Amino acid sequence: MDKPKDNVNITFTSDFICPWCFVAERRLRAVAKDSGISLSVSYQPYELNPTMPAAGINRKIYRSTKFGSWEKSMALDAGTIEAAAEDPVEFNYDKILTTPNTRNAHRLVWFVGRHFPETLPDLVDRMFEGYFSSGIDIGNIDALATLAAKVGLDHDAVLALLRSDEGTKELIALEREAIDKGVRGVPHIQIGDAYLYGAESAERMRLALQAAANS
Repeated sequence: MDKPKDNVNITFTSDFICPWCFVAERRLRAVAKDSGISLSVSYQPYELNPTMPAAGINRKIYRSTKFGSWEKSMALDAGTIEAAAEDPVEFNYDKILTTPNTRNAHRLVWFVGRHFPETLPDLVDRMFEGYFSSGIDIGNIDALATLAAKVGLDHDAVLALLRSDEGTKELIALEREAIDKGVRGVPHIQIGDAYLYGAESAERMRLALQAAANS
């Protein structure tokens, strides 16, 4: 038998306001660690709300309008908590006051991936955790710069980047490319020749990782 690959290439398409993306990101990390498989992840952008105002919208107002009532929204939130009960995630929906525009978060990922790729997995994880566990407004550029500083990036340099439009054209092109490839929702994960849609089970992820590692 051939020696397993040292790194398995993953394409992880997601949006930071998607709870299932947070679950999938943490679940994939845990499965890879338990399987002794190293990951090389390409993080690709997908905006669930591309027309969201730059400042975002009050979450209660937005979700009540989208789902018909706040009670329906809370029931959906409770469903994600229950479904991810065995995963290393913490959802504190009561702390989330704003449904943000995520374009700047994706621009930051694009920039860091190009210049500081070794810090990117930690940054992505902190963005998900910051939003879902701590209620951080990840549409706010100061909040994003603070998160970036926690992984060793220069706060003021990140702030300057986010105040510019650098990466916007590239981001839009990446999103269009994903749509052209058939991505219609997230999370969308490519592991070798396998495509995983939504928060697939840990076992499904494990099998896909092992197949890719031994291919």
